[in-house]
Amino acid sequence: MLGLNQFGIILVFLLPGLVLGSTGEPGSAVDPSWISILPPLVAIALALVTRQAHLALFVGVWLGAAMLNGGIISGLTTTLDTYIVESITDKGHAS
Repeated sequence: MLGLNQFGIILVFLLPGLVLGSTGEPGSAVDPSWISILPPLVAIALALVTRQAHLALFVGVWLGAAMLNGGIISGLTTTLDTYIVESITDKGHAS
């Protein structure tokens, strides 16, 4: 179970990316910059700190989607319906 200490660590890693990444409108083309490396770095750091790889990967994907969509909630819904549900229901991934 995720403790309060680990939840605080996740927030420390997640908030700067959301603040830096949510500067444009949802779906607008943004020039790639150093911010694009932030979601994988957050996922790696969280995996090392919390020792929970699945949680760290989910937070990394969520952070990337939130940065692309411009918000926490829209990033979460995009993560769930586009990246997770579609990859589970894809017949190519089912084998």
